[in-house]
Amino acid sequence: MFKELYNKIKDGVMQMMHITCNELSTIFHDSGVMVIFFAASLLYPVLYSFVYMYETVREVPIGIVDHSNSEMSRRFIRKVDATPDLKVVSFPVSSEDAQQKFQKREIFGFMVIPSDFSDKIAKGEQASVLVFANMSSLMYYKVMYVAGNYACIDLGREIRSERLGMVGVVGKRFDAVINAVPHEGHSLYNSKNGFSSYLLPPVLVLIIQQTLLIGIGILVGTTREENLFHRLIPLQKKYHGTLRIVLGKANAYLLLYVFIASFVLLFVPYAFNFPQLLSPSTFYAFLFPYLLACIFFGMTVSVFFRNREMPFLLLVFTSLLFLFLSGYAWPTSNIHPVWRAISMLIPSTPGVQAFLKINSMGASLKQIAPEYFTMLVQMGVYFITACLVYRWQIIRNK
Repeated sequence: MFKELYNKIKDGVMQMMHITCNELSTIFHDSGVMVIFFAASLLYPVLYSFVYMYETVREVPIGIVDHSNSEMSRRFIRKVDATPDLKVVSFPVSSEDAQQKFQKREIFGFMVIPSDFSDKIAKGEQASVLVFANMSSLMYYKVMYVAGNYACIDLGREIRSERLGMVGVVGKRFDAVINAVPHEGHSLYNSKNGFSSYLLPPVLVLIIQQTLLIGIGILVGTTREENLFHRLIPLQKKYHGTLRIVLGKANAYLLLYVFIASFVLLFVPYAFNFPQLLSPSTFYAFLFPYLLACIFFGMTVSVFFRNREMPFLLLVFTSLLFLFLSGYAWPTSNIHPVWRAISMLIPSTPGVQAFLKINSMGASLKQIAPEYFTMLVQMGVYFITACLVYRWQIIRNK
């Protein structure tokens, strides 16, 4: 009895490995799939990292319209120019002149100092400065706002110091007034406040999912387009076991993507010096359920692909949607419940959240338990749906 069971298991494993080898052969003989699995998966992360490798923008050229033309306004201008983010390159005589320079791309923003700027400060009133930023890029807006804020805060501190000194406030009392509540700021998990450290981790996780889905879709679409159904379901009857087919094909994709994902999620952040606090054991414990969830999801949705082009039309279109549904750019608590429910059907949603925690925050496997459980559920559900899809195709093939 045990020998018979052993022989059945052995035959099943051998047949599964045969299907795995056939699938790997099909992948390596299809140039389109090779481009998606290797060129796109390996080159896109490097390309994105090179584009955003400088993290932040520095010395953004701006103009300042100084209607006050006072000693106080000149002090403010010097402080703005002293920040690492902005560089004052122009002094337009009016806002209209500044807008013309702005439209010619000579400057990427400008500040307007009102004529009563110095007078209000002298009277002890609050003065204001108008800031106009180029909103074609949020980075320009950020540096204009932050640098202008710092300059105002620093100038205000100097003015308070001068006035307190004039009335004889010195020593500890002076420190208590100027710095009543000492504070020290530290940027958690993104010490550089860099754009790429914020954007790249979720993008890298999504690249893994999308290239897998597109590659599987191309393979299935080709079999239907060229009437090569034996590539989808082997002709020999002994290979028609649903579990053997599903597990054999999934094993082929898993073998390839363990190495691809290791390069994308481990080597690329390390090479470009992005925040990386994960441990190898936690990473691979996260990686296997995520890859399997993506693989079974791809095998399930492949039933809708009738030719090689359909995966590009359907899946490339959804990439941006999946990225925003993952909750990296907008709090998931503020996403509409319907969209939040839809997002939980996509493996990249818990995948992005889990990877951000283990990679950028140094979380342990226990600390990503909700996301990990979601990936396990997705893996199980999509495994069942993939088996149903392939069982239906076996019956249809007969």
